[in-house]
This record gives sequence, structure tokens and C-alpha cells, in this order.
Amino acid sequence: MKKLIYFSIISLLLTSCFFGQENNTEAINEQTSYYADVSYLADDKLEGREIGTKGEILAAAYISKRMKAIGLTPKGINTTYVQE
Repeated sequence: MKKLIYFSIISLLLTSCFFGQENNTEAINEQTSYYADVSYLADDKLEGREIGTKGEILAAAYISKRMKAIGLTPKGINTTYVQE
């Protein structure tokens, strides 16, 4: 766990060194998007995303929407973002 934390901190520091001021707005928007995603998925209204609950369905729909929004495409036989 400590290695993961150290790796994350070092990666963040290195990444911030390579981005100039012109990319700062893009980085802030990306961080805000990640925060919004995690906040939504961790919200109590999703009931812990337990299998068979309304929260699970809402979380799956949200993740599918985000995958489509960032340009990911489904692969294989399945043409949706949801696995059975």
C-alpha cells in the first residue's frame, strides 16, 4: 500500500513538472472530473452499489455514460458498456 501511495505522489509530481501553464486548465478540469466521478459513485444514494439494487443500476448507467463521453468503445461481441 505504501508503494502505491509513493508511486502516486511521484507520478503526480513528475506529471506536474511536464505540464506548462497552457495545460493547467486542462489538468484542473480533469481533476474536477475525477472528483465528480468518485463523489457520485461513493454517494449514499447509490446504496453501496449492492447487487440487485437501484444503486447498482444507477452506478452502471453513470459509468457507461462516462466511458462513452471519454471516447471508449465497446469491444468484442457485446456492443454496450455493461457486462452481463
